[in-house]
Amino acid sequence: MLEHLNELSRESGHPNEGDDVGRGMLSDAVGITNHFAAISPDICERAIARLAIDKRDVTTIPNGVDTSLFQPLDWSTDEKWRFLQKILVEEPKGWDESGVPGFFLNDPAATERLKDESGSLKPLMIFVGRFLDFKRVPLLLRAVSRVNQSFDSSDDPPFNLLVWGGMPGEWEGEHPHTVARSLDLPNVFFCGWLPHDVLAQGLNLADVFVAPSYNEPFGQVYIEAMATGVPVIATRSGGPLDFVVETGAHANGWFCEVDDLDSLAATLQRALADETERKRRGTNALALVRAEYDWKEIAGRYTDVYRHVMR
Repeated sequence: MLEHLNELSRESGHPNEGDDVGRGMLSDAVGITNHFAAISPDICERAIARLAIDKRDVTTIPNGVDTSLFQPLDWSTDEKWRFLQKILVEEPKGWDESGVPGFFLNDPAATERLKDESGSLKPLMIFVGRFLDFKRVPLLLRAVSRVNQSFDSSDDPPFNLLVWGGMPGEWEGEHPHTVARSLDLPNVFFCGWLPHDVLAQGLNLADVFVAPSYNEPFGQVYIEAMATGVPVIATRSGGPLDFVVETGAHANGWFCEVDDLDSLAATLQRALADETERKRRGTNALALVRAEYDWKEIAGRYTDVYRHVMR
């Protein structure tokens, strides 16, 4: 919050009176706090630098995942297809700049592009999140357009992107649906904001999860995807630096550079090119989350901190 307030002050040329109130409240809170929990090493380092707190007074404890909810479901192609038809055609919640959920309907004929000529589903990438500036959804759509151009223009692209989320009526900068329409992307579908239990099922549709966010504080949805056995694509910034492994035997995803269209497009192509590698990284992702990010494990770490503070 402090970083954002400082950024706004620089843009306007002077601090806002309300911003000073926010800074004061944070300063007061820091002054009466004995110990701090940071959700990622990145947040820990930034807190020490900007709040002038002693590193001995900060413990890094990540968010956790309910692995009984977010888990692989081993769906058949028919089960995935029925689920896609439900969220895209039968009960659409996608919205454009009108802000009205379900305002635009997905043409049933258009959803046939989700399949290849044999009737199998093409590789599906999923983005999940709000349409806020730091999520960089327009950049992702431009990267999809770049990848599309690498294929024969006479055929439909051999992959699809499902954009899941965006609180109705809330967006910053360019609206993703407007960007997708301007780029004429036949392989991008919007399903809107859906309940968390539906997301837990829907992540099973994905072959890859992708979110090119800038300085994601932690990245809850990345580990929710990983708990479903899905490898992830993130930028080399923020929370995902702590749990995404790019190379080696334990690789569970890929990194691209921040705000770099070429890097993001190339990373999408790498992930799409090798089904075996996607599955290997997805298996590794699942193993990591179950071992280190299950809420039962995280709760134990908080218990240790409470005991430390109470001594």
